[in-house]
Amino acid sequence: MQSQSRTRTWTGIAAVLTGAVLLGAAPIKASWWDDWDTEYPSSLTDDNVINGTSKNCQLCHEDVNGGEGWNAYGWKLWELDDAGFSRQQSITMAEAFDSDGDGTSNLTEIGANTQPGWTPGNNNTIYFSDGSTQTGQAAPAAILGSLDPTCGLATNYCTAGVSANGCQATLSTTGVPSATAASGFTLIASNVEGGKDGVFFQGTSGQQANTWGNGTSFQCVVPPVSRLGLLPGNGTGGACDGTKSQDLNALWTAKPAKNPGVGAVVQAQLWYRDPGNTSNQTTSLSDAIEFTVCP
Repeated sequence: MQSQSRTRTWTGIAAVLTGAVLLGAAPIKASWWDDWDTEYPSSLTDDNVINGTSKNCQLCHEDVNGGEGWNAYGWKLWELDDAGFSRQQSITMAEAFDSDGDGTSNLTEIGANTQPGWTPGNNNTIYFSDGSTQTGQAAPAAILGSLDPTCGLATNYCTAGVSANGCQATLSTTGVPSATAASGFTLIASNVEGGKDGVFFQGTSGQQANTWGNGTSFQCVVPPVSRLGLLPGNGTGGACDGTKSQDLNALWTAKPAKNPGVGAVVQAQLWYRDPGNTSNQTTSLSDAIEFTVCP
């Protein structure tokens, strides 16, 4: 069991999400809600809870009035706070977790205006401060919007080519692809041939796996494609420690003609120089990744 002070603070997380905790008659000046809202001022995750339930407690709590019983996201905040981290630290540290087990991080869900603590169906677990849980629980029906993202999910496909030094460049993403946000969606290539320049390119015409000369790479994005700018080489020549990264939201904001638009299904891949390759190409290609652009 937690101390009385800890229990009262978290029972009051009605305050994760009400803006004030009633301990006697005095509200806490800086609440969990204030810190959360400061961290994510543009997210509609909380608005979907408030507009559906008239309160904001169920962002983290099972009950509309807060109190005992947290969803998986609220419980992660509880654990981090209980470990001694500040409210702001707990909120940002929770971003990397996939609390509701839907395959997307809490940060991705908040960026997509969905619920990091709830997933559809009777697939939710409720946590209590005495260590007990209730599994197989449904999400609150009154919350508006989608519980899990219908856009923004990135899925890898196709096979990366093998470079002269045995490197296979692989793609990943962080954040949420948005047709309107000025930043916040980074496309990343890892295990790239060290010291070699490269270019990300994107398309919206679908997936393919066409051979790239007589080498091991495949062109995985159906033309037409749009090149996203030369990225200089880094890492060690002869090693597979090169990386490439580019914030596509920022690129799309600066170059609107390259913005695929809301709802577009985008395929992306990395092309990079590989002069030692023994095929009839002096370049190699990564695997590919596909995602849907959010508003």
